[in-house]
Amino acid sequence: MAESELLLQAVAKFLDAELRPVVTDPGLAFRARVAASLLKSLALEGPAEPRLDAEARAGLASVLGGDGTRAELEADLVARLRAGALDARTQAAARAAVRTALRARLKVTSPELDLDEPGK
Repeated sequence: MAESELLLQAVAKFLDAELRPVVTDPGLAFRARVAASLLKSLALEGPAEPRLDAEARAGLASVLGGDGTRAELEADLVARLRAGALDARTQAAARAAVRTALRARLKVTSPELDLDEPGK
């Protein structure tokens, strides 16, 4: 694990294990827990981000028939959906590509989740 990921994990552990239990304000304790969770996610996603980005970009490019960054392809998909410019088959393929990208990201940040969907 890279140094930056180790630092994120250390700060997350401090917030969640040491700070949150001694905070008496419930709202502040909740925000400390959320901050710790976000830092843990960043530490896990960081090393996987180039792969996740490339896979999501490839999935969208295959559906939309275009080229560009993941963000550009996502914006293109949104614009086409809002304009009603996608037929039912392309919409289904786009849903599948987005679902695949989200599942890949969840496998990194929450490997304990059972992402297998019967019948899908």
